[in-house]
Amino acid sequence: MQPKLLSFHEWTAKMEKGRTFHDKRPGGSLSLLYNYAFVPERLAIHLELGYKAKGFLPGESLRASPLAKFALNARF
Repeated sequence: MQPKLLSFHEWTAKMEKGRTFHDKRPGGSLSLLYNYAFVPERLAIHLELGYKAKGFLPGESLRASPLAKFALNARF
């Protein structure tokens, strides 16, 4: 989802309230990672389960959301 674009009047109203677009807020994420090699160096699975708070985390949604990723790694 794209952040809302502000008009000049909306932008100046936010600046007058003392807020900036670079205000820092506490946030975070928690993940559990699991890797299992079926055949060492040939076939493995990777699993990530977790949750992230609202805000920026590279490659993730801006909203607070659960995290679930699954990958299969195979080398030939």
